[in-house]
Amino acid sequence: MTADFSIAATLIYLCALGWCLASAPWRSLAASTRQHGWMGLTVGLMLAWTLHASVGGGMDLHLAGASLAALMFGARLAVGSLAVVLAVMGLTGHIAPEALALEGIFYALLPALLTIAIQRLVEARLPRNVFVYIFVNGFGGTLAANALAALAFAGTVSVFDAAPAGDYLAYRLLLCWGEATLTGMLVAIFVAYRPQWMTTFRDEIYLARR
Repeated sequence: MTADFSIAATLIYLCALGWCLASAPWRSLAASTRQHGWMGLTVGLMLAWTLHASVGGGMDLHLAGASLAALMFGARLAVGSLAVVLAVMGLTGHIAPEALALEGIFYALLPALLTIAIQRLVEARLPRNVFVYIFVNGFGGTLAANALAALAFAGTVSVFDAAPAGDYLAYRLLLCWGEATLTGMLVAIFVAYRPQWMTTFRDEIYLARR
């Protein structure tokens, strides 16, 4: 990975992160139950990110968790949670310093934003019920968002000749299925037992009588 490419990625990520942190609805975490959910999710994502495999291409292969975080707390709070994860992973040596920005863009920022974009599109175009929310947003949206992020990474490093991405892309696309399945299951559980954690799931929309 070239130094210029790494610097450019770092600047892009820091600008996007700054906007997310400045505009995130932190007041929504004032309720203790939501605050505990956000902090618990952050710790859980730290554990998930420590389980990784190196496949080259400038990044490790691991679960992202950005789609789940975005569906639970919105894209900006999700990016904030994953920024904490990235900082810890960098300080503990789990992620190389030159790869932190790439991880932030393609494992946190893009999947979170794409997940919310897909969720809003689904909400506008498909029937609004709990099954659509769980299966289309929880599973399908996660799969699409992470696959698009993986393709974006592969395309970016290929265009700029920054790193080989063939092996990474193949394995990441396979991992997307596992992440989508896990996210769909957790979304179903949280909708049933902790709906107050699911910012994107609103009773007046998905449970209203027709």
